[in-house]
Amino acid sequence: MSLLSFDVMRDGVIHHPVFQAACQRYAHGGGSSEEIAMAVLTAAGFPDLYIDALRYRYMRAQGVLTPQHDVLTGDDLDQAVDAVMVWDGKAGKA
Repeated sequence: MSLLSFDVMRDGVIHHPVFQAACQRYAHGGGSSEEIAMAVLTAAGFPDLYIDALRYRYMRAQGVLTPQHDVLTGDDLDQAVDAVMVWDGKAGKA
């Protein structure tokens, strides 16, 4: 799995056809700011990102058993995930 940097995600939203169409409708008086917001969420991968966030929050609250039989929760789990992401060289890259 490859993680997207903020810049790559932003550019993907900007160039996404749903977002572009919503902006054009808004610019010509036929759209709304709500439509643009929904287009941004769609282009950014919502609801998949939201579902992933809910899954992670659940795991963070419940705990994750490590191969060493330690249970990681909360900040400890965040630090472990961040360390693996950096170790894999994937954090912040397209």
